[in-house]
Amino acid sequence: PVGIYFYQTYPFHTERFLTGTFVLMFVALISFIFLFLKFPTQRLVFFVIFLLTLRIGFNLVIIPERYLESRRTTQMKQAIRVGELTKDKELYLGKNTPLSVESIFYISREREKIFLKDPDKCEPGIFYIFQDSEPVLPHEKVLYHFESRWENRAMRLSEFQANED
Repeated sequence: PVGIYFYQTYPFHTERFLTGTFVLMFVALISFIFLFLKFPTQRLVFFVIFLLTLRIGFNLVIIPERYLESRRTTQMKQAIRVGELTKDKELYLGKNTPLSVESIFYISREREKIFLKDPDKCEPGIFYIFQDSEPVLPHEKVLYHFESRWENRAMRLSEFQANED
């Protein structure tokens, strides 16, 4: 959409800009309503202009705001970060760990390879993804916490340390 294009292309995506744009659009829409009522012969023209202004305002204000504040965007960035942390290293999904398809996609895309589910063993030097609700295992070092879109579950990226016994 146009709003996300503007957000990523131009450096004016601040809260002040969004507020100013919202106020300007609101004033313009109120003006078109006034003109709509004042000139009955031109109502169709003002109605079309009103709808176009409303659509442009939506693209400039609402879409960038959703992109900035969206939980989905945060989860995507966190999954990309997990992919960056585990690039060129082994990564497994812990046993009975639900992870959303979106998170799997972004992690795999960043790593440029698919990771597997490893049900039985936890070896030193290998990265694992577990639910945060599961207890931390002995010799497990938690490296990063993130959230999956699967019921917005909290997850953790861990690595096991070698036994020093």
